[in-house]
Amino acid sequence: MFMAMLHPGPSLLVLCLLILMGAGHAADEAVSCVYAARETEKNPTPERQELQPRGECATLRRDGSLTVHPDHLQALHFGDGLAAIFVPTGWYYVTPAGRTAPVLTYDNGPDYFAEGLARTHRSGKVGFIDHALAERIPPVWDFAFPFDGGVALVCQGCSSHPTEDGEHFEQRGGLWGYIDREGKTVVPVLFERERLPLPLVEE
Repeated sequence: MFMAMLHPGPSLLVLCLLILMGAGHAADEAVSCVYAARETEKNPTPERQELQPRGECATLRRDGSLTVHPDHLQALHFGDGLAAIFVPTGWYYVTPAGRTAPVLTYDNGPDYFAEGLARTHRSGKVGFIDHALAERIPPVWDFAFPFDGGVALVCQGCSSHPTEDGEHFEQRGGLWGYIDREGKTVVPVLFERERLPLPLVEE
């Protein structure tokens, strides 16, 4: 399964970060990448391959967009029609044609698709993309949870804090509400999370 392959353990993620942090990521600068390679005679089972550092494989633009270099684009393993690469600014999904989109980190890997949408980010805000990496809901929220039952929980003014075990993060404060898959408000973003009413969802 594609997503299982892309979730390295904590030690591997730390290694990736140490390798990439020294690379720098100035505007329009080549950056180092970590990814799983496609199937070849030397790599017959890519789903079992751990993510590996691949050197400079892409150009990171001033606006946060990423262009994967052609030789590396051909080397990527595309599962379910997409590949994923890790660069100094985080995870990106990549299509075989080279289209890319940044996504949130989830469980040490790229955010998963829930009800056909995954979470993207731009300028510190969160939105949603589809499998073609087209932006379906613009990044306007300070945080958003994956879609569940046709709605997503979103917030403005919330911030990320480590949990007591120090291994995860949680969102605290701010105002909360729900949006639908078109990005329309189902429950206004006006409530403290503890007082948030449940959305009315059509069955």
